[in-house]
Amino acid sequence: MSSQSVLLIHPPPDLEEVLDPTDRLMRIVPSGLQFVAEHLRSSGLHAVILRLEVMAANSVEGRREVLGLDGYRDLLAEVLAIAGEVSVVGIQCHWSFYQLGALQVAALLKELRPDLFIVLGGAHASAMPQPLLDAAPALDAIVVGEGELAMEALAMAAAEDPPHSTPVAGVWRRGEDGGPLAPQEPAAILDRDALPRLSFDSNLLFPPNTAQYVGLPLVRGICPMRCTFCTLNNGEVYNRDNAFMDARLEEQLVRMNEVGVPLYLPENIFTADPLHSVLEIVRRRHLDRLVVFLDIHPSMLRSEMITLLTELNSLTVGVRLWIGIESADDRVRRKMGRFIDDEKLEGILNAVLSSGIQNLSASFMSGLPGEDDQAHQRTRAMVADLSTRGVHVDIYPPVAFPGTKWFDDPDSFGVNLRIQSVDDLNRLAQGWFGPLTEEMISFTTGSETPATVIERIFDLRILSRRKRDLSIPLSLFSYMMHPRRELSAADQSSLLDQVQKHLLGFDVLGWNDSRPSG
Repeated sequence: MSSQSVLLIHPPPDLEEVLDPTDRLMRIVPSGLQFVAEHLRSSGLHAVILRLEVMAANSVEGRREVLGLDGYRDLLAEVLAIAGEVSVVGIQCHWSFYQLGALQVAALLKELRPDLFIVLGGAHASAMPQPLLDAAPALDAIVVGEGELAMEALAMAAAEDPPHSTPVAGVWRRGEDGGPLAPQEPAAILDRDALPRLSFDSNLLFPPNTAQYVGLPLVRGICPMRCTFCTLNNGEVYNRDNAFMDARLEEQLVRMNEVGVPLYLPENIFTADPLHSVLEIVRRRHLDRLVVFLDIHPSMLRSEMITLLTELNSLTVGVRLWIGIESADDRVRRKMGRFIDDEKLEGILNAVLSSGIQNLSASFMSGLPGEDDQAHQRTRAMVADLSTRGVHVDIYPPVAFPGTKWFDDPDSFGVNLRIQSVDDLNRLAQGWFGPLTEEMISFTTGSETPATVIERIFDLRILSRRKRDLSIPLSLFSYMMHPRRELSAADQSSLLDQVQKHLLGFDVLGWNDSRPSG
């Protein structure tokens, strides 16, 4: 590799977790890094995407082991030796749960090669550039917003002078005193038609992709929805209008159908146009081996969208639809920026349930701003109803991510933040993939405590599963058998309590029907 080579890294969430080859996060293609790498290649630069967790799993031959910081240091040293004259490293930190792993990777790289110019990018990094630069001395810069042109400018600067001294639009960097310097202008963006075409089995991916889920970027840009818990509608992070990208769509779908890789359509599809395009290709090319996963806001499930999904379901192996309902209470939904009334929501759910799509999931949160006992009971009734009708229901704690309205303006929503600093977010990341503990409750509202939020979450989780079967949730059983990190005595007690509640139908909030018949 030349002096203008760029190494792009998709990090694990935590370098001290147990490597789990079955983890679906390991099998998702990092499309954001692919856009950057493909653009760099088209500009005459050398770039490769290191899927670090996959490489680590391969190094232990798929066994469940903790590679740890020392093991990852050895892997990165091996990569740098092969890469040769690499001068700029870009690390992806799109979601907050990757923050800890991204910072650990940055620290190891700087230890191995102090001369490397290390850049962090992604939605999470874009939402808090100054705190991250303050907290992580290994970082040299943070790209805010889209990264293709910014990374090209940094790579070109590295060929002439140290990039530290080169101001780049959209890039926070360090000043002469080492402190953060804000960019003078926002990141420049490519025209839609100039954006690179992606391939899920690109030769820029190392190790090569064996992804189970392929997030096909049909839409790119700021989300027009106003959800208060999401960063996708933050104009400081996403500085592009929402646009449909159909380049290379047919080629990708045909290839997925050939090799049996499921298609995952993210939740930023807001009109029927992308589905029209997918369906037309499926019809014309007879792609009957395709499996389609779709995340969607309930308000997007208009009659035309449901009709298209129903036909897509009939022509392929099937459609898996994941609907983000979040709350059954209209007042709570409005407070979180979901403007869909009860009557319309009920009509949408009934239409979907009668569409013939069998694989349906719905997600809810418990502990939302404005949620009281009455709102909880409404959600409880909807969870029970959907579960008995064959819908898989997921219950999550709400999280105030950096860049969301909850995090940036908590007082307006009655949110008492418990997680604010970089260290707080590292602790959240450490706990997120394990059993639910108070560390994972990022905020409370009103008189709620972390303990009461957890009680409500488990009330809903147990109810949803008891209406379907009495099995322990797979994630909980897997963690009990193969914990991803060592548990404290308190967490071990909490885990055993959770298992007991699932096995016995424990009366969490005074159920009258806590023990099933038979």
